[in-house]
This record gives sequence, structure tokens and C-alpha cells, in this order.
Amino acid sequence: MALVAGMAGYRESSRMAVGGQEGAAGFENGQSMGGFGLPAGGGRWYGSGMNATRTITNGELARLFGEMAALLEVQGDSVFKIRAYQRAAEAIDQLSWSLAGAEAAELRKIPGVGKAISAKVLEYVSTGRVAAYERLAAEAPAGALALLEVPGMGPKTVRAATLELGIASVAELEAAARDGRLAGLPRMGKKSAEKILQQIRSQRMRS
Repeated sequence: MALVAGMAGYRESSRMAVGGQEGAAGFENGQSMGGFGLPAGGGRWYGSGMNATRTITNGELARLFGEMAALLEVQGDSVFKIRAYQRAAEAIDQLSWSLAGAEAAELRKIPGVGKAISAKVLEYVSTGRVAAYERLAAEAPAGALALLEVPGMGPKTVRAATLELGIASVAELEAAARDGRLAGLPRMGKKSAEKILQQIRSQRMRS
């Protein structure tokens, strides 16, 4: 399961939680390509604003923590912090029971879910947003969230593309793939750049 892709559902629910206003500068700048929608079978708000009643899915939370790990990696943060979020995402994704309605003590019994992660789970369940995620999204290089949603663009590649090539959108990534600049990045090469270009075209056709 791709934990990073599909976080548009989380971002959409965050906007709904605050009455339709976007919660981070990254959202306002259109960093996400969108089009994924909320996860099937859950993650929807009932009612309006902060008084709404909400159901969540474990997959939603797994994707949230997976993307937090990716954003930290894009920013060159500590490998220990990155791995902590990755472990939490993997553990939550594999659970056979729903986290909806779980209490802090129950959450901390899950391998990889400590006090800090459990607090974020409870925050998301009760408000539909996670302030730490929104800070990461706002601090990330322009376009990072959208670039992460392109298959083949992992956190390390996104970091190199934004820092070394100044790429800030999928359109700029496409241009770099066409003119050979993307292929020149470390560990990229012509064949990988061509695959990324194909993925961008495929996403455009589906949207």
C-alpha cells in the first residue's frame, strides 16, 4: 500500500474541519495535484464545522503518518524521527481493529505508537487535522506535496529536484524530464526520468 499517495483525502478533510478554509500555506499554494478524494468507506464529516461528527479509517491515519515521514525526509530531518513515523504508519496500516474511538492507553500498546504519535491520532480523530502535519506542509519546499504524489518521486528525489533544480510544480518537473535536467540528478538517469514523464502524462489523462 502506498502510504504517501492519496493524502489529498486528508487535506480535503482538514479543509472541511475548519469550515472550508485551508489550514496550511502549502494547501493555499496548490501543492497537491488532488483528484484522489477521501478514502473509500470512511473519513467523512457529518454536520458542519467543528461541531461535526466524523468517522475515520486506519488507512487514513497510516497515510497521514507516512506523508509526515516523507515530508521530514524531504527537509533532511533526523533519520530516527523519519523512521518513527514510518513505523507508526506501517503498524497502524496492519491493525485488524479500528482506531476510531480508541483511548490513549490503547494506542500506546500498538508497537511503534508512543505518546507523541498517539496524541496526534487523538487530535486527528477529534478535529480532522494534525497541527504538526500542517506545519510540515507549510515548511516544505514549494510543490513538495504535489511532487510526492508522482509515482517514482520519492522523498530523496523530491529534495534533490527542489533544491538542485528549483522545481516547484509538476509542470516544472515535466519540463525538466523533457529537457534532460531531471536525468542529471544523482541516482536518476535517463530511463527513470522517462518513467516519471510517463507517470505525469498518465495522471493528467486520469484527472
